[in-house]
Amino acid sequence: MGYWEKPVWSRFTQEELERLSVDRPDEAVYRKVLENWDKAAKPLDSLGRFETLTARIGAALGTDDIDISRKAVIVMCSDNGIVEEGISQSGQEVTAAVARQMGQGNSSVGKMAALVGADVIPIDIGINQKEGIPGVIDWKIRPGARNFRKEPAMTRQEAAQAVFAGIEAVSRCRDMGYQLIATGEMGIGNTTTSSAVAAALLKCRAWEVTGRGAGLCDEKLARKRQELDAVSLAMDAMAQANARLQERFSPELNRLAGAYMARLTGDKYSAVSLTRELEGFVREGESVLPRSALCLSRGTADQLYLAVRLAVCRLCLPEKPPILLDDALASFDDARLEAALELLWELSGEQQMLLFTCQKREGEVLGGAPGVTRIAL
Repeated sequence: MGYWEKPVWSRFTQEELERLSVDRPDEAVYRKVLENWDKAAKPLDSLGRFETLTARIGAALGTDDIDISRKAVIVMCSDNGIVEEGISQSGQEVTAAVARQMGQGNSSVGKMAALVGADVIPIDIGINQKEGIPGVIDWKIRPGARNFRKEPAMTRQEAAQAVFAGIEAVSRCRDMGYQLIATGEMGIGNTTTSSAVAAALLKCRAWEVTGRGAGLCDEKLARKRQELDAVSLAMDAMAQANARLQERFSPELNRLAGAYMARLTGDKYSAVSLTRELEGFVREGESVLPRSALCLSRGTADQLYLAVRLAVCRLCLPEKPPILLDDALASFDDARLEAALELLWELSGEQQMLLFTCQKREGEVLGGAPGVTRIAL
């Protein structure tokens, strides 16, 4: 399993994930595969969905010369902290036991995969045990997700790493010559987690998408639905509170951040808007269409970040405590640095600014500006 060496998780961040894009399947190849079927000695469309399925495979691969002789099933194995609420018929130790059988090729997925000539690649992405499992790739991000009834199951960073683990696994399979890849997951309590995610995405009550999982009895099923419904109600309450807060807070935040951004950029970007997910957009001059922060240069994106932070501090800290900035301007070029320091100096008339830096530029720009004290540590 040398090729499956564990990735360096620190390389994968939420910011990197947001920059990813997925190429669309090749529509020309899709049509070409269907044309090839039409040329075969058979009634048109007689193979039904099989023809469109192969066309979709060809479009994804980018060729009408389809070869799916090498196949793999990637199974991500992880434990779910919600199990401690009694929503499953077995404990977390079963996750490790099933993974062990997968590693030996004795699980049901292993038997079915062998019939069609597919390799099973089990990956430990979060089994709740320290010891490795023979035949199972160790890419553990954390030892089981946390109990989402009590706290977030994962941090945003851990969630981003989990997504990247899937991307990395598929990428390595492709490099090894696999043309067709199936994905799956295994872990006790996984259907409860799936129900919670499905309810959030579909905006429905959790009990509507909650079933028996691996054969729960009526009592356990009622318990499972009760726990998920409690989570759904809590999420609804938080969403309503967040919506009310955004209605009151967002317009003023956008206005103030926009004013700061205009100062920082010499009025090049005259307006700022933040989505409910706090994704930033700016509008240039008289332009009608906003630009996402992801499409900005590093320097301009950092200017936006500074403008938003200053606006949040102004609105959320009415008592105006000191604002600490630790090398916050390090990535700015000289022009951006001068504009930022001028704004900070003006704001320091109402609120103390403490700027920590290892650079000399800040001190040189501020020079003998009144009210500025330089302390060498």
